[in-house]
Amino acid sequence: MVRLLLQFAGDDEPSYAVRITTFARDTIDMYVQTVDKLDPADPELNEKIAQHPLMLQETAKQESDLSALLTVKSPHQMRDFRESATRLQRSNIGLVLGANRPEK
Repeated sequence: MVRLLLQFAGDDEPSYAVRITTFARDTIDMYVQTVDKLDPADPELNEKIAQHPLMLQETAKQESDLSALLTVKSPHQMRDFRESATRLQRSNIGLVLGANRPEK
């Protein structure tokens, strides 16, 4: 994801951003399956993952970020967006930054 982010910074090709968001969702998908010990053969697996709080938070964040980006009209607004988007206190799988375990 870091490599894609760097490529996106140098080339505004939207496919880089799309791949980053896909990897973020895939990370949550794998994490939830592992932590919740979900059965890969469960016909409701995708729905269970989609309704998991971490996936709901990630989807909401991605939608919020996209909405915010659509309103950016100046370099100053872009800088503000970048600052707010990177001022995270925990990862998308619930890990507190600087800690080694999920926040409960």
